[in-house]
Amino acid sequence: HHPSGHRSPPSGDYDSIKGANDRLRHFVVLGKLRWVRECVLKEKADVNYRDPTSGYTALHMAVYYNRADICTFLIKAKADVNLKSSVMPEVPPIFRTRLGDQSARIMVESGAEINGRYQLGY
Repeated sequence: HHPSGHRSPPSGDYDSIKGANDRLRHFVVLGKLRWVRECVLKEKADVNYRDPTSGYTALHMAVYYNRADICTFLIKAKADVNLKSSVMPEVPPIFRTRLGDQSARIMVESGAEINGRYQLGY
C-alpha cells in the first residue's frame, strides 16, 4: 500500500510487462483509466506507439474494447485519431467497430476520417 493512500498497479501484471508502452496497452485492455493515465503522464509512454506485431496503438485498442473514457483521455493526450494499423493500413480499426459505440463516436467527433466503404464496419 502506498503511503499516499493510492494503491500501486497490480504488481503481478504490472511488473511482468516491460516498458511503459507495453503497460499502457495492457491497462487499456483491462479498462484501467487510472493506470493508463499514470503510464502516459508519469512514465511518459508514447500514446502513438505501435505494437510491433499488430501495428495497433493504445487508441486502436481502446476503440476495439469500447473504452470510451480511455479514448477521451488518449485523444486529449494527443493520440493520432487517424493513425492506421500496419496490419490493415487502409483503415484504422475504428471502422471495423460499430459507429454506434461510444468510443467510435468520440473518434469521429475528434476528427477521425470516415471512408464510406468502412463506415458501417465492413
